[in-house]
Amino acid sequence: MTQEAKQSWWDEREALDLRMQELIINIENIWLGGFKGVLSQHRKDPELLARFKKSLDGILDRHLPSRQGTKSKAKKLVLDSNIVELFVGLGDDHDGEVDMDEQVLDLLYFVIDILQFNGERNAYDEVDFDVMATETMDALRSYHEAANVNESDQNHLILILDRKLHGFPWESLPCLQNVSVSRVGSMLTLRERILIMRRQMQDCTEEKYFVNKQSGAFILNPSGDLSRTQTTMSPLLDLLATSSGSSWQSTINKTPAEKDFVTALSDKSMLLYFGHGSGNQYIRNRTIKKLDKCAEVVWLMGCSSGTVTEHGDYEPTSVPLSYLIAGKRQIDTNSTDEETKTQHNDSRKGLCMAVVATLWDVTDKDIDRFAVKTGEHWGLWSSVPAPSPMELAPPKTPRKRGRSVPKTPSKTPSRTPGGRSRSRLVMRDEEGTRKKSLVEAVMLSRDACNLRYLNGAATVVYGVPVYLGE
Repeated sequence: MTQEAKQSWWDEREALDLRMQELIINIENIWLGGFKGVLSQHRKDPELLARFKKSLDGILDRHLPSRQGTKSKAKKLVLDSNIVELFVGLGDDHDGEVDMDEQVLDLLYFVIDILQFNGERNAYDEVDFDVMATETMDALRSYHEAANVNESDQNHLILILDRKLHGFPWESLPCLQNVSVSRVGSMLTLRERILIMRRQMQDCTEEKYFVNKQSGAFILNPSGDLSRTQTTMSPLLDLLATSSGSSWQSTINKTPAEKDFVTALSDKSMLLYFGHGSGNQYIRNRTIKKLDKCAEVVWLMGCSSGTVTEHGDYEPTSVPLSYLIAGKRQIDTNSTDEETKTQHNDSRKGLCMAVVATLWDVTDKDIDRFAVKTGEHWGLWSSVPAPSPMELAPPKTPRKRGRSVPKTPSKTPSRTPGGRSRSRLVMRDEEGTRKKSLVEAVMLSRDACNLRYLNGAATVVYGVPVYLGE
């Protein structure tokens, strides 16, 4: 490939990265608008919510023509608490640093519509929405200043997606970029894992689900044509395999037989796959679904390893969803009490709790960066050996030489609340004061990709938060 062709290829990739960012921002601002508060992880303080609701009622009383004067004795409609929480869910504008006017106006129009449908008539052109929005912003600012949310809380959001929504990177919406977010295909999938988590928590002091760090298997470059990935990942994976007390199984530069894949999934706590696709060329979907026991954590670090195939009105299929189906026969709800206890102890290792995958094709160097940082944040390995082969590799284009920060859109758009919270989150991460779940590690590692949206946004986690045990 000539230098001009390489430059053209990267120009196209960077343009696609920008288009992906714009699409994600438009989905949030235009599709969700003020209703993005339903995804909010802000703590809801009942006393402060009541105070904000009183302020909002006062704003409506002052500015709605239907509430002017003292003649009308009609009972005012009481807004549902969920409506009030939508406002709070927009977050803090950080003293005007973040533009939230459109989202607040969106919710104010929604409130007026509710009043209209309940008989309280107001002509929209007679309502000063700009002043109402300004006063509402002041009330929101007071709420968040008083709430003083403790950001050390490990809030987590699980998306139960409709069959048509699996292909979109919801986790990379600006309002969710700083949030630990995973996804599942159904309420049943989530319920099964919550029950297993509760049973493990009965035996330990921490309210977290742990997997055994010493038990795992990795499949690296099975096709033999990913030499750069092998060079980057091999030192880290070798440390896992040779560490004291570990029982890691390695397959490097060798095509695994399906029975070897099954053995690794059935006998180990983790399976890390670094190859093309999802590994479906080595183990069939139906074989995965029929597993009696499955590794609790599966990494599928290949192109489109999490891509979803839609089937019209029927449920979609994907490799991560197949892993979440595997092993569920271990749970027997018809057993006697003693049998149930024994069966549930076995079933802790029967279900796959989390799958890391990519929604579409990604470039190898970026996904290698992502994998290295994810393992580092999660605690699977301490740090990249110095000097890292990934750092020694020459940049792919002239414009990338001599700069560590890629030419990619802003990580967090200026319209999005939470810019400050991200810096505090990263600072806490560098201090290493607490364990991080795999989902949080993935969230923190998306920024490691040069193309933050074209490659970083492709990475998702199916399942629930899991932590590494010693």
